Amino acid sequence: MHSPPWRLIIEESPRSGAANMAVDESIAEAAAGGDVPPTLRFYRWQSPTVSLGRFQKIA
Repeated sequence: MHSPPWRLIIEESPRSGAANMAVDESIAEAAAGGDVPPTLRFYRWQSPTVSLGRFQKIA
């Protein structure tokens, strides 16, 4: 058995921070369920945004 190939997504249009996080969450859930392969996504922000991971310390 081999692992599925990686998927690359390069977003052309900037999105809000909330929209980017919603897309990331959807991709993560789909990948966890085996519906899509592991995904590397590059995206742009509409305005400067801070994004912290769930277990990431602020300082």
